[in-house]
Amino acid sequence: MKKNLQEWLSWQESLSSKEINLGLDRVTRVFDRLKFIRPKKIITVAGTNGKGSVVSILESILITQGFQVGSYTSPHMHKYNERIKVNCNPVSNKKITDAFEKIENVRCNQLLTYFEFGTLAALDILSYSYVDYLILEVGLGGRLDAVNVIDPDGSIITNIGLDHMDWLGDSREKIGYEKAGIMRDNIPTVYGELDPPNSIKDTAFDKSADLILMGEDYSYENSLNGLWNWQGRYNRRGNLESSDIKGSHQVKNISAALALLESINSDELPSERTINKAMQGIHLEGRLDQRLYHGRNWLFDVAHNHDSARILGDFLSKQEFRRCIFIFGIMSDKDIHKVIDEIAEYATHWFIPKLGITRSIEPSDLMKIIEEKNTGSCSMNNSVAQSINMAVDLTSKDDLIVITGSFFVVSPALYYLKETGTN
Repeated sequence: MKKNLQEWLSWQESLSSKEINLGLDRVTRVFDRLKFIRPKKIITVAGTNGKGSVVSILESILITQGFQVGSYTSPHMHKYNERIKVNCNPVSNKKITDAFEKIENVRCNQLLTYFEFGTLAALDILSYSYVDYLILEVGLGGRLDAVNVIDPDGSIITNIGLDHMDWLGDSREKIGYEKAGIMRDNIPTVYGELDPPNSIKDTAFDKSADLILMGEDYSYENSLNGLWNWQGRYNRRGNLESSDIKGSHQVKNISAALALLESINSDELPSERTINKAMQGIHLEGRLDQRLYHGRNWLFDVAHNHDSARILGDFLSKQEFRRCIFIFGIMSDKDIHKVIDEIAEYATHWFIPKLGITRSIEPSDLMKIIEEKNTGSCSMNNSVAQSINMAVDLTSKDDLIVITGSFFVVSPALYYLKETGTN
């Protein structure tokens, strides 16, 4: 009997005893059995934070230029289909289940993780979707991530921060080495921030990769009236408008995307008009995402490590509100103290919901950490939905409710509020 999508996903989760099992041997053996049709250009995006933003920026620019664009990202916010898109539209359940069946038929009992199975299926689907550009977001690290089975025509490493240290190493240098594994000989790789770790530069030298550095090979600057200018190796774009994407850091992401597009094909670098048009159409769900539900102001942000929490804290410092209420949950392998330290000064009260995720920290342990820091009152409850209802009861229209710490908090919160909320 053929499985439906949810049956396939549940079965894949049971295939491997390890949720994360880094290495390319398994996925390469199966990939070599697929007849992968290479599109015009393939772009790989890695980094600690901002990968999803950069993928969305590249998608929007290239689609605005008239190209067909396929993308593979993870995790999804609501539906698995969101991981595999053509021109920003998620592919159908049938395409995914057909691809899963194909992978099952060619894997020859080769054990695969949930992520590897999904990556192979995505590559197969997008291979036959007649796209000009294929954008692949690395799941974890780079060097040993399943996405790295593909040789890109260009890549971006957005930044290097301390996250996933159990798998990638306990320093920026070690993590940088893992992310730099996506580099290839004579292929351009953009590093999206100042001050790259030496491991990024050393790997580029060892691999003869074309490393494109902010401040050396490209730059951006603010100009008058809220506009900004970009300078690449060969091109300049001026009078660029601020995008619809929230957060001052997004100009860095747009700049890195432009630097990569210039390096892949300078002749196709978009005009100022195209860039401005593309940037107005982007909405990043769950990233500094402001909404109105139940007559309350909400901010959803999937910040789950120190650097992303710092960006959230900076954003909150510029907002006006009477009180700030957090609905907060986080995985136990994160640097929880540093995440809290970046946002705690804004907190009046914390709601800590129980999450049905094995990796999440127990609410009682999280509450203990927050109470020790003496930053606002704190209470536990049984679910994200219960936290939301209690937050609505506690607040007024002049307050801000921030839902953050993990996809596993933001996703159910958005779903619940869409189902029950009225603006």
